[in-house]
Amino acid sequence: SAKALEKGNLDDVYDTMRTVSQRDLRPREYTRVRWIEEFAERQAERKHRREHPEAYTAIPTGFKRLDKIITGVQLGELALVLGTTGRGKSIMLTNLAYHAMSRGYKVAYFGFEMPARQIAMRQDARWLGISYKKFKDYELTPSELRDIDRRLKRMRAKWEGGFEIFSMPVRSATIDTVRGALDDARIESDFRPQLLLFDSADHLLPTGRSESFRLDQANVYWACKGLAEEDGYAVWSSTQAGKEYANRTTTAESASESYDKGRISDLMISLNEPKQHSRATKVVDGDDDDDEPEDAMSTATRGRYLEMHLAKYRDGESRISIPLDAEFE
Repeated sequence: SAKALEKGNLDDVYDTMRTVSQRDLRPREYTRVRWIEEFAERQAERKHRREHPEAYTAIPTGFKRLDKIITGVQLGELALVLGTTGRGKSIMLTNLAYHAMSRGYKVAYFGFEMPARQIAMRQDARWLGISYKKFKDYELTPSELRDIDRRLKRMRAKWEGGFEIFSMPVRSATIDTVRGALDDARIESDFRPQLLLFDSADHLLPTGRSESFRLDQANVYWACKGLAEEDGYAVWSSTQAGKEYANRTTTAESASESYDKGRISDLMISLNEPKQHSRATKVVDGDDDDDEPEDAMSTATRGRYLEMHLAKYRDGESRISIPLDAEFE
């Protein structure tokens, strides 16, 4: 611009100064790929990922049929567990936490529906394979207590520093509150999780208010996706399906209050109570429109047999149902 000024070319001076200012001050909020020029680099990365999968973080769910399809949830991805009331969404998150910790990943669980101590007790029951009610009422036999002590001594070193639970009052927290809690944990105990579990992000408040609750919910899930991408977490959240889907397979469009959740998420599974038992993994062609209640399954077994439906997978095949044995105790 100095050379242009010497020549009296003021337009060139202003253009140069404006360009430099924009480059220095404007944040780079996009990723650019030069397609054919960088093809060889992408091929090399794909080859390396194939030969060295351990170098790339993909946190498995622990459900073998599902992990065979999705490999796991990667850092930067938002995944949802969808279902109507009583289908075991929170219990699914308990399982996801347990399996991730078993494979050496650090996990943070955010509860917006129940206190942290209750979440911790559920995790105790899942880890030890003992009924939640026995922990709650402390109805443990002497042999069970001895077994717990042995397992705790053996496993303490493996589990220490790997799992922290945060509870926040319903409809009081935003994604910035979550970030603040993670910052505190990092400063106070050097806790740096790879996996975040939200039960449920439906109860988070948007950082800015819009004219409708649907758009507020969409903003919350955009914020969850932003947290995953910007800070490098894999994120699972439970989310409510509309009550009209109680007797149907819930799909990506079934999310209560805001169908935008399905569009925002990278992966979505739903928990369903099927009308017929099948042990085979199968592809579901569409929603079941029969709203009549199912009488074939007795009250005693209701909730024990479920089907997990892979409603959305951004990076591969979806619309697949997988049978589950659900032991809610």
